[in-house]
Amino acid sequence: ICGITTAFGPAIEVISSAGFYYLTQHFNTARTGWYPFETTLNVSNVPALKKLFSQDLSKFVDPDGNTHTLHGTTYAQPLYAHHVNIPGLGAHNVVYVATEDDTVFAFDADTPQAPLWQRSLIPPGEQFVVIGDVGGCNNVAPNIGITGTPVIDCASYTMWVVAKTKLVQGGKTTFHLRLYAIDITTGADRPGSPVEIQATYPGKGSPNDGKGNVVFLPQWQMNRPGLLLLNGRIYIGFGSHCDFSASQYHGWVLVYDATTLQQVGVFCTTPDSDPKGDDMGAVWQGGMGLAADPEGFVYFLTGNGEFDANTGGQNFADTALKIPATFAVPPPTKPVDFFTPANQALLQNGGPGFEGDCDFGSGGPLILPDSAAGLPQTMVACGKDGQIYLINRQNMGKYNGPGGPDHVLAVVQLQPGKAPGTQPGVWGGPAYFNTGQQQLVYYAGAGGPLTAFVFSGASLAPAKIGAKANQTAATFSADNGGTTPNVSSNQQTAGTGVVWALDRNNPMHLLAWDATDLTKPPLFNQVAGQWQNPNGGAFIEPTVIQGKVYVASDGILNVFGL
Repeated sequence: ICGITTAFGPAIEVISSAGFYYLTQHFNTARTGWYPFETTLNVSNVPALKKLFSQDLSKFVDPDGNTHTLHGTTYAQPLYAHHVNIPGLGAHNVVYVATEDDTVFAFDADTPQAPLWQRSLIPPGEQFVVIGDVGGCNNVAPNIGITGTPVIDCASYTMWVVAKTKLVQGGKTTFHLRLYAIDITTGADRPGSPVEIQATYPGKGSPNDGKGNVVFLPQWQMNRPGLLLLNGRIYIGFGSHCDFSASQYHGWVLVYDATTLQQVGVFCTTPDSDPKGDDMGAVWQGGMGLAADPEGFVYFLTGNGEFDANTGGQNFADTALKIPATFAVPPPTKPVDFFTPANQALLQNGGPGFEGDCDFGSGGPLILPDSAAGLPQTMVACGKDGQIYLINRQNMGKYNGPGGPDHVLAVVQLQPGKAPGTQPGVWGGPAYFNTGQQQLVYYAGAGGPLTAFVFSGASLAPAKIGAKANQTAATFSADNGGTTPNVSSNQQTAGTGVVWALDRNNPMHLLAWDATDLTKPPLFNQVAGQWQNPNGGAFIEPTVIQGKVYVASDGILNVFGL
């Protein structure tokens, strides 16, 4: 029996045995990052946490028995499934790890042993991509393979994952992005897997097929957002490698039938060129997955680039978008609604005291649970400038610039002591926790503390412990966006709420705090692995489930427990 969980409505809706599974990035389709079924770890015992064992992600044994030494760098969040029957090995709790070497590992989640299975997604004759292939961009380094967190459906025992490779042949290099559907019990392909990821979309932008369509170029597109599984479809977001070759990439959301892997939807965020040809509008979200609400609408944010939706155009850079679950075939698909900050021109181009390249879409959306009847349905979003927007999902506000005001429910500064133009914001996303007394949203921006904000109906405000701001003393990497926290608790039981985060300096540290009082010293702060790219756009986060914490780093999966 498998389950999945959503965190909508006034209470948590549990489908099947959801507490035994962590199947998607940030735990659920709302991207709350709250695992509310943790009955072992709590505020009292987390200080006693210790490393139980490690698993090697840098060694791969091919079907012929040859061992290959790889980097094993992992950006995707580890996933977990309970009581999986592995052929010939019996039932295991399994943690799944996908690396930038295009390798997927299945490990026993409770004891150190050889992989239950391992699978390379590099076809014969091909190899993984390196940063020199994408202009030297070190957002992901040194190799670029599987970046976005896969998604699992335990009803069909299937994992969907996107892998990037290249073929060097006859002096020519061809780049590939492929969508795989693999059996989580064996690692074998499902029928029809893999499929080449390709797309076109009506528009005059570049690159263009000469027939009025922009073209998806695998070399310059990267899947950073976690994959979304919704109603039998897989939604995949694509952005860029840095902003290199800006005239060669766009933001894309591509949709596939989960069973047949047939492409059933295409959306391009910036299909029409500006005079420079720099369309951009990446869907990257610092690794946060595309989100969905209870009604089945899909939400995502875009990065800097061309915006003209306010004048009837179809370019949506620096925008929070709401799109239907079912796309128009053939395209174009029209967004249901959108919100673009009034200062979009500053976000894109900069100005006095304001850096350019200040993407709104460096962070992903979090769909907040619905409040009492009559109050709006909401979401939060924050980008590089550190402005947190509380948005009404039923009336997102569109664009009211350049003078504003923004038609949103609330705007809160993440780091009040830092000017928005200095990029004090996030490359990732927030987490949510309902304590039973209040609803809290946690953000950690560039060079700043982990901070709690109180959400109530149509308002968002900094939380306080007495007269003090409810935030940590610790600061997270000043370069490229802080960290993405998540939360574990035993429902709303007092004393069980814990906020977890990784500090991605080298060595990387795992930290934990009492979720109701961040002003106290961390409950836990220990080395959790090496991280050789602390200045890249890392969006790594731990996975907390069933009394253990799983942290993937450079070549190692470390497992913590009591």
